[in-house]
Amino acid sequence: MLKVERIKEISDEQCVVIFDDQVPVSFRSRPSPVAGARHIRIGDFNTHLFDFQVPQDELVISGFTFLSGGHLSSALNRGEEKAYGLPILRFDEGIEFPNKGRISKIDISSNIYVSITETRLEVYFGIHYGYEKSIQAGRVEFLVSKGYLIGVAVSNLSEREIGIIHDRFGVVS
Repeated sequence: MLKVERIKEISDEQCVVIFDDQVPVSFRSRPSPVAGARHIRIGDFNTHLFDFQVPQDELVISGFTFLSGGHLSSALNRGEEKAYGLPILRFDEGIEFPNKGRISKIDISSNIYVSITETRLEVYFGIHYGYEKSIQAGRVEFLVSKGYLIGVAVSNLSEREIGIIHDRFGVVS
């Protein structure tokens, strides 16, 4: 899966979360999209899809888009360790992007689970019961368990954002 190798410092002002009716949630850590970004897609690629964007030169998460789906679930047990910045990833041995130098993607098949409260959205990949560490970049937290990226969370949701989530996923608990 996606191992967190280290963390790249970034200011919270660079991190932007966007909620809209077409794409429920997206995150950008740069003022404009990364030219030639590579994509790490997670889901069943039919009804569930989450897409991380990373630049050509390193596997630092520069953005993500939560496009569709997710099974409603309860929130994960939170860990106490916290770091700040963007995760720099490393793949398990044998996994690499095809077509070096071109826009490319890696698909990881996994169920997507969603937890929604009045102030927080959690999206995680596969079945997990908790995480030990979160890496915060603005309102976004990257959730880490045993050194692996297992999900993301967005906090401090506005009424408008809660409405978009409610329309897309159903009941907010």
